[in-house]
Amino acid sequence: MIRLNKQMIIVAGLYGSGKSTFRELLHPTGIILDADEISKKLNSKYTMRLLRIFLARREMNRTLKNTLNRNLDFLIEYTLVFQKPLRKMKLAKKKGYQISLHFISLNSPSHHIQNVAKRVRYGGHSIPKLFIRFGYPLCYFHFLKALKYANTVTVWGNSGEFKKIMEIRDNKIIYINEPLPSKLKNLKSKIQKSIEKERSFLNMPNIKKKIKTNQIVRS
Repeated sequence: MIRLNKQMIIVAGLYGSGKSTFRELLHPTGIILDADEISKKLNSKYTMRLLRIFLARREMNRTLKNTLNRNLDFLIEYTLVFQKPLRKMKLAKKKGYQISLHFISLNSPSHHIQNVAKRVRYGGHSIPKLFIRFGYPLCYFHFLKALKYANTVTVWGNSGEFKKIMEIRDNKIIYINEPLPSKLKNLKSKIQKSIEKERSFLNMPNIKKKIKTNQIVRS
């Protein structure tokens, strides 16, 4: 049985961007998938942090697979440093999920490093500075790739409070809060180019026909 209006909500951003704090503002009601939270539960059982990270990610992937197979609504956190989230988004879209992507953008790796240091002072886990500096450009690279899978994309800034910067819906930019932060200002033309490319692809006659056929089958 195909369930309509299935929801996949993604909260994405590099380490220290404020994903978990932002997640609480959404008041999610479905399943929440967060490798960090799973790792915390393993803390008393496994002392080696790398082992906890491995086991937590394995458990999260197992739960995600089961959630998709059962057509359940869920929220998941990603750093977008790696390509795997793109494959999961592609799979969810193929299964008929409506995908909402919330991306938290900070101006520089230094801002992420400062936030992680603050988190550590309050008892949170640390991330090596090298990982943050290495992951910063990759995070934005994969964000651009993710645009074609998401039905709605909202970009947020975080300078102590979350502020909506940009909103994209059905491959159209419907809201921009000017002036854009420097990093997004440099990416604006790439974002526009990416969504226009996807819009052109969806407007091809054979793709339109396929989408219409799928909608009839699901209804």
